[in-house]
Formats: sequence, C-alpha cells, structure tokens
Amino acid sequence: MYNKLLIRWGGIHLKCPLIAPASNGDIEQIEKLLKNGQYMQKTDENGRTPLMFAVFFNHFETAEHLLERKICDINHQDHYGNTALMFAVNADHVDIVLLLQVYGADLYIRNKQEQHAYFIANRRRKASEAYISPPGTGSAKKYPDVKKKETMITWAVKAESIRLLKFVMRKQLFNTETLYETVRVLLSRPTSDLLSAILPILEVRAIINYFEEDSIHYRSTVDMRQTLFMHACASSRMENVQRLLENGADPTIIANANHAMLVAMKNKRMGVVTLILDHLQNDVSCYDDFFQYIFENDYSEVLKELVDRGISADYMYKSVPLIIWATTNRAKACLKVLLEKGANPNAGHPYTALAEVDFQPKKLSEIELKFRSSLNESVEIMKRFAEEKEFVGVPSEKCGFTTLRKNGLKTRACSTLNVVLLLF
Repeated sequence: MYNKLLIRWGGIHLKCPLIAPASNGDIEQIEKLLKNGQYMQKTDENGRTPLMFAVFFNHFETAEHLLERKICDINHQDHYGNTALMFAVNADHVDIVLLLQVYGADLYIRNKQEQHAYFIANRRRKASEAYISPPGTGSAKKYPDVKKKETMITWAVKAESIRLLKFVMRKQLFNTETLYETVRVLLSRPTSDLLSAILPILEVRAIINYFEEDSIHYRSTVDMRQTLFMHACASSRMENVQRLLENGADPTIIANANHAMLVAMKNKRMGVVTLILDHLQNDVSCYDDFFQYIFENDYSEVLKELVDRGISADYMYKSVPLIIWATTNRAKACLKVLLEKGANPNAGHPYTALAEVDFQPKKLSEIELKFRSSLNESVEIMKRFAEEKEFVGVPSEKCGFTTLRKNGLKTRACSTLNVVLLLF
C-alpha cells in the first residue's frame, strides 16, 4: 500500500513531516518536530494522518502517543473515506483495533464504497472481525464493549498482545474481578509470555493473595473463593507456581477452609508440594494446617518429605502423637512411614496406636466392615516392626482383642496399669 523507504526519506510526504517518523515508530523524532513547530498540516496529499500510517505499519506505542497528544482526529477520513480503524483492520493488527476502540473510534463510519470497519474485516476474512461489534449487536458479550472498559483486559488476553495488556494495566482498564480472572486464565496456559509481562506490575502483585469469603461470594460473577496461588497449585505447571512465589504469593493463607498445600495434595502435585516446603524453609508452625488432611487421605509421600525435612516422627499435632493420627484415620502408608522413621508406638499411653486400631471399629459400627480390613492391615504393619518394639493396647475393660488374636497376637493383662501388653 505504501513504500516504507519513500516514507523514511520524506518523499511525497513533505507537506506533513510527522508522517515519516509515525510510519517508522519514531516517537522521539515526532516530539522534536512538534517542539520545532514543524507541524505544518495534519494530512498528506491523500488526506491521510500520521495516525493512519502508524496503525498501518503496526506501531502500537506511536499510535498511543499520537492519540494521547491528540495530534490526530481518530475518526478523520481520507479522500477515500477511510479512517485509522479501517487501516488497522486492513492490516489486521488486532491489538491496535482494540486500542482505537478504547480511544473512541467510530465503528460504523462508512467510506466512499459504503464499507464500515466490520464489513472490511468480514469480507477480507481478517482476524480483526472477532474484535469489532457488527451493526445491530449492541453490547453483545462476544464482542468488545468500550463502554465497559474494565473488560478490556480480557480482550487483551484473547488477542494475546503483550503491548495491549501493558497499556490496559497502565490505564487501569480493569477491576478486581477482571484482573483476578485474567491472571487465573493465564495460569492455566502451558506457557505464557503475557503472565511474565504483567506479574511484576503492582496491581497484579496485590491480587495474587486476594480471595472472597463464601458469605459475600454471591456478589461476584467470578469464582474468587481461592487465591490465585491455589489455582496455580492445582495445575502441574511448576514455573507458574515458582513465578507467583517470587512475586509475593503467600502459601500459608487459608481461604474458605482451603490451603495451597491441600490443593497441591488433592491434585497429587508432589513437585508443587516440594516447592511450597522449600519456600516455607521448614517452618513447622505452617505444617499444622495440613497434617490432618495428610492422614485423612494417607498421603505418605508428603509425610515422608516432612519427616525428612526435620519433623520428628513423634511430633504432637493438636497434642496427639502423629502415629495415633495415622491409626485413627487408617492411614496405613503413613503409619508405615512413621514406624520406619522411629516413631514411638506406645506414645499417648494408655490410648496408644494399637488401642486405636481395635477400639475405633466398635465406635463406628455402621461402617465396621469398611474399617475391619484397614484394621487388619494396620496390625500387620505393626507386626513387621515387632522385633524391635513392644506395642501396648487399651484398658482391658474397654474392649476385647478378638480381632488382634485373629492376627496371631499374644496378650496378657498388666494388673498394675490395667492394660493389655501385646507381646510379639
């Protein structure tokens, strides 16, 4: 359409010196010409403005500068009736099409061929067609609505334009909901230069740890009951978890009874668990929030990782030894880990680990069959460690040892403590 070399050297555009630097994206030269008073006139011989050349040659920052300085009329038509928006559509620069809409470009001006911007995009099968609202659609959600500028951030992501996304952030064309949802969408992508581009920005750093309580959730159209870091932990994209941690994500936040570590465990993301533990730097106080979930779901890998990092196998969680938590929850794999790591099997006497495996089914008779198998397996695990350990049972008057005898265990009463000692 235009010869860029001619533009660079001045050529036919001597009547409007701003066209040459606008075509080459030279904002500094534009400012020099303006300071020297070399504005002359606003158009060339064909009635085209510097803005038209900037958008056609895909100079986003230059177009933004010209619009901010109000050097050019955004809806100016050349001798053929074309506007800057039509030039952008013809060149199919989607992010500039959206930029012009933010600054108030008229979508339905017609040129001398009676064509408006959407018609040009549709007829020539341009990608820009998806970013211009057709006549008669009003504010349909599938098209950008410049009256709702807070939604522009979602369109920037859809267009996959870093420069438009940075513009939206500079102009704060978003609200809490749209910013939250934008980052959440970017976290779900395998790789995203857009995420890397905006994470350092202050507004994004502030939203990383944001969540809403269930009680006020009904006000929002976006599910924000978890932090963005929790969303990242649900995926297997380690780089996103690392990025958020580097940009201020707090893995210790409990949002609506949920926790980043719990999310990672539920989704079996052991790599994410390791990253979080590395970030916590063995701060034991942080672990209490997810010990119960470990035992309820028998996540022995996580428990082993914690013990390897220095947590004692005899650690007291809520004043109860970990080994009793393991037997109470029938966490057989966790029980094995604790015994292998040297846990005291008689911790919490007289209500010891072995007491729990025999006493619990009697309290939970409605699901006794379910627990009976787990009970037997738990006892078998204990038997493997019988050569080195002596396991103490429950007070004899509280429950019998039918199940334990079936597992080949010998018992005798201890009158002094009124307990049964199980000797292997």
